[in-house]
Amino acid sequence: MLQSIKKIFLKYKFTSIILSKVYIFYNNLFREKKINIYTDGAHYIHDTSFGKIAYPHPLFHPEEYVSKDYSIYFEYYVPKQGDIILELGSGIGNESIYISRLIGENGKVYCAEPLLEIFETLKKTIKVNDIKNVKLFNKALFNKKTEIGFSKSDNWLSSKIDNKSEIKIETFTLDSFIIDNKIEKINYCKINIEGAERFIVNDSSKFFTICENIAIECHDFFKGKENPEEYMTYDLVKNFLISKNFNIKKSHRNKLDLDEFFIHASKNK
Repeated sequence: MLQSIKKIFLKYKFTSIILSKVYIFYNNLFREKKINIYTDGAHYIHDTSFGKIAYPHPLFHPEEYVSKDYSIYFEYYVPKQGDIILELGSGIGNESIYISRLIGENGKVYCAEPLLEIFETLKKTIKVNDIKNVKLFNKALFNKKTEIGFSKSDNWLSSKIDNKSEIKIETFTLDSFIIDNKIEKINYCKINIEGAERFIVNDSSKFFTICENIAIECHDFFKGKENPEEYMTYDLVKNFLISKNFNIKKSHRNKLDLDEFFIHASKNK
């Protein structure tokens, strides 16, 4: 019932603004963290203790939404001052704004997000936070540098490579990315790319000589859905990282289906 009412409110700009006021009132009255929500063009900006986050509609609990995956992405490695970070599948920037604060002005975050609608929201997030140490790429990881089709799902955070799609996106390999951007060291790489993590095995030998820590969300939890074989990446990724002299650790988090297939890897010294 509540979800149906919410969908009705989100259908129109005026009612969405009313809903954002309700969210502000509720959070500031009943929640420990105070928030603010305001519109900026096509986006709603949520002012949280972690930074500002852009979204196409108001979020009920933006504090929790922004930080919901910090405990798993940074379970074994927390970025530090001066780090060089590669983020594949940055989404709308939840982790990007957190990493940016941790690494400071001498660090750098390279953020790649393929779907244009999400990328525009990511750009807005970076802009409203006035972040200077982030570089954005509207590109996708693939097995070679080319241009491929990319689907647009009803769930705009769950799109993927689709050769039949008329939406085209520029691609890169791990090695081409570090060569093109003259990257000599990567302290941490975060990967959440809807099954495309399987492409880390292609043209990546130089990358794995300079990358020290990796966190990868594999998508085997999609088993049973349409075309599940393209999401069955856990064993492929794990075995490949072991072959590259990485030590594999599993997450201790156990609240979502994806947690079982989350890989942390650090280079053996």
